[in-house]
Amino acid sequence: MKKRIGIDRNGIKHMKTYTHILSRLVVLCCMALAAGCQKELETATIQPKYRVNAVKGGYDGVVATKAVKNNWNEGDELYIWYDDEAEPFRATYTGEIWDVTPPAKELTGTGRLYAVYGESATPTANGLSFQQGEICYTTAGTYTATSREIVLNLPMTQRPQGRIVLTGISTGEELSLQKMQSVQTVSYTPGKFDFTWKANTLSAVGDADNTVAFYCLPLSDAGSNTTLYVEQNGTQYKRTFDNKKFTANKSITVTFQNDSEVWTKYNGSKIVYTTTDGKILSIKTTYFGTNAQVISHNQTGENEFTIECDGTITEIPSQAFYNQTTLKSIALPEELKVIGDQSFKGCSFLDCSLAIPNEVTIIGYEAFSDCISLTGPLTLPKSLTKIGSGAFRECNRLTGSLAIPEGVTEIGGGAFFYCKNLTGSVTIPQGITTIESYTFWNCGNLTGPLTIPEGVTKIGARAFMGCSNLTGTLTIPESVTTIEDAAFQYCSDFTNLNISDGVVLIGEHAFFGCRGLSGSLTIPGSVQVVGNYAFSGCNSLTGPLTIAEGVTEIGYYAFENCNSLNAVTIPKSVMKIGSCAFHSCSSLTALTILAEITEIESQVFFGCSGLTSLTIPDEVTKIGNGAFVGCSGLTTVTIPESVTEIEDRAFRGCSSLADVFCKPATPPSLIGYDVFLYTPKFRLHVPTGCTEVYSRTAWHYTDIIETEF
Repeated sequence: MKKRIGIDRNGIKHMKTYTHILSRLVVLCCMALAAGCQKELETATIQPKYRVNAVKGGYDGVVATKAVKNNWNEGDELYIWYDDEAEPFRATYTGEIWDVTPPAKELTGTGRLYAVYGESATPTANGLSFQQGEICYTTAGTYTATSREIVLNLPMTQRPQGRIVLTGISTGEELSLQKMQSVQTVSYTPGKFDFTWKANTLSAVGDADNTVAFYCLPLSDAGSNTTLYVEQNGTQYKRTFDNKKFTANKSITVTFQNDSEVWTKYNGSKIVYTTTDGKILSIKTTYFGTNAQVISHNQTGENEFTIECDGTITEIPSQAFYNQTTLKSIALPEELKVIGDQSFKGCSFLDCSLAIPNEVTIIGYEAFSDCISLTGPLTLPKSLTKIGSGAFRECNRLTGSLAIPEGVTEIGGGAFFYCKNLTGSVTIPQGITTIESYTFWNCGNLTGPLTIPEGVTKIGARAFMGCSNLTGTLTIPESVTTIEDAAFQYCSDFTNLNISDGVVLIGEHAFFGCRGLSGSLTIPGSVQVVGNYAFSGCNSLTGPLTIAEGVTEIGYYAFENCNSLNAVTIPKSVMKIGSCAFHSCSSLTALTILAEITEIESQVFFGCSGLTSLTIPDEVTKIGNGAFVGCSGLTTVTIPESVTEIEDRAFRGCSSLADVFCKPATPPSLIGYDVFLYTPKFRLHVPTGCTEVYSRTAWHYTDIIETEF
């Protein structure tokens, strides 16, 4: 019989109680577990907070007035860089705390920071730009980052600029500080800031405390002293403060205009210019004369800029505007006296009319060289004494009649080189002793006569080359000793030439291509050398050509193609006649050679078809190659006893040759086969008893006639 285990009612009641308690425990455990998970999740998503410790520092030195505001104002912004990040992040002051816009790359651990503050900072693609105002920065910032907090320590104690405080200024009164520069931009490269500066005239108005503050540095270092230039109500003042050197992070306070500290009024002068691109020029000088230091250089109008100095501008220094290709126009001050060497050289877009002030005495070397857009007219002031070499070189758009003032004592080489649109006659002033090389090269529109005064001793190479419209009679005065190479080449409209006794050298190509020269020409006895090509192409010279006793050398091609020349006498003093000297002088009918030369060089009288008779001088030993080629009118030739050699083609094409009187007892050697090519079978007159010896040589084909000489 099975035994049953029984449970009384009280037991069942207790079991229900236990079950209820257990259920409650399970629910509580689940709730606790869920709460823990939620708390852990919330802990994982909390962002660390930023805390900024940013402190401004004071300026060096004691600040007597207008204390530096060390507190931050609501809206102030810090631009912060770290590591190699090119873009800064920002911290903005709310009036109580700094609100940080986190950087793109999270800060972790510890590191270095670089920060900049500016009163008027504006972000740009390359950093920040600034207007006038306070700027401070740090290159020694640090950060410490944890999971809960990121602390930025920014000691903003460095300043690129100094501060000048002027006292005694009425509230709202405007004041300008000149000859200063202020920070324009800052860019960050890993580990440093790069500041760029701009020369400015700084303007500000008086504060309620009767002060004005400027943030800047001087344009130039004046040693231990500081000079301030201030403009108030249109009046300019300056004052030098000894032993108050103004540098970055330095503050100085100065009382303006009272009885104990007197400021000096000054009357500065200005240079106003414009540019093609609307940008200010970088000028290579800080002085425009001994007492004219630049105090401001600013934009003063649309595309207009002004350089202002603290004294009278008397000089444009050397290379001041050198190669400023965007310079479009410039107004020079009336007090100007010197325009320095290369001061405007290469200003190729300077296209204004050039007005040279009335007091200028010197225009320097290459002062306006290559200013190819300058327009005229060019007026040179009466005060002028010197025009430097290349002063107006290739200013080929300058116009007007060129009048060189009487007081000019020096005109440098190439001074008016290729000024092809200058017009009028040219008078060289009395004080000039040398007309330098290339002075008026290719000034093709100069017209009228050229006057060279007594006192000039040298006319340089190519001095008037290409002045093709100069007219009238050209007179070379007695004082001139040298006419250098190509001095008057292509001066094609001169009609007469008078060379005074005194000239020693007529250089190569000196009068080459002066095809308007006509009538007779005398080479004076003072001349030693007539250079190569000296009168080549002077095809209107008719002659006679008189070469005076004293001339020793006639260069090659000297009178080539003077095809209207009818008579020439070559004196005994001539020791050399260069090859082709009278080449193509086709109208030459009378030729007298008295020269004691030993050789008639190649082609000397080539193409002189007007010659009918010819007597070779007694001292000649050789007749050169082609010496008389094409002398088609030549009928009679006399060869002296001294001749031993006649070169190839010497008389080729002498188609009228009838008689040759050959005086040597020993037949001259005929070099080549063409000595008498294209000549008829002429009569050869030889000394008595020499027929046989001539008949055994290359002369044998002629009709040999013995003659008593």
